[in-house]
Amino acid sequence: MGLAIAFWVFAVVAVLGALGVVVLRNVFRAALSLVLCLLAVAGLYVTLSADFLAAAQILIYVGAISVLIILAIMMTRDVQQGSPSNRLQVPAFLVVVMFLAIVVFAVTNTPGVSPPRRPPSPPPQRWPLSSSASRASYCRWRLPRWCCWRRSSALCPGEGEMIRLEYYLVLSALLFSIGLYGAFTKRNAVVILMCIELMLNAVNVTLVAFSSYVTPTLLYGQVFAIFIMVVAAAEVAVGLAVILAIYRAIQGVDSTNINLMKW
Repeated sequence: MGLAIAFWVFAVVAVLGALGVVVLRNVFRAALSLVLCLLAVAGLYVTLSADFLAAAQILIYVGAISVLIILAIMMTRDVQQGSPSNRLQVPAFLVVVMFLAIVVFAVTNTPGVSPPRRPPSPPPQRWPLSSSASRASYCRWRLPRWCCWRRSSALCPGEGEMIRLEYYLVLSALLFSIGLYGAFTKRNAVVILMCIELMLNAVNVTLVAFSSYVTPTLLYGQVFAIFIMVVAAAEVAVGLAVILAIYRAIQGVDSTNINLMKW
């Protein structure tokens, strides 16, 4: 029950934070909403037993990338101008709704998305489990971690809670759709960069969820998520440098006015 409550709380906070990035016209408040969404994604990693990735999420995204974005906002004058939208709101909304509907339909109608939920057979006991302390020690050190944290077993009573994989996939599709809509419709280059970060985080949630459910003893999804975090950090550093250079040239970061490469 506690795992389900934690998942729904983090999922709602992540969606509200992503919506704040797209809906709020104040750029600084939109950046704070992005920080809230990134923290909620770190909480989702904890529910997927990816504790190291949650710590990396806080250090890299919240502690580094978000600070760079806030500093870039403070160095420009577009806080007063807000985060205006362009003329692609209706087409972008239709494309995003169609994309989200297709993904949700594919996830909910594909058989075998979630792995079987039968608990695996425990290994042979090497000593009698006579006390709760010995059971906890045996569960922690002798069984695979995914058995103790995500499956129900006679050796791990009370640890049988499990969130369906479809929930994580639908949530990541929703976050990706919100970021895609913001990248299509926003004119502020910094906000567009924040929307791209939302899309990358949505992909990370998908990778970690598949890694935790499909290949629980391997860490392929978490490794790819670490790579995406590193690429995102480099992307933000280079992108904000380019945005600040453009701001010095034209005194603005409106993407519709950036025509430096135009003949």
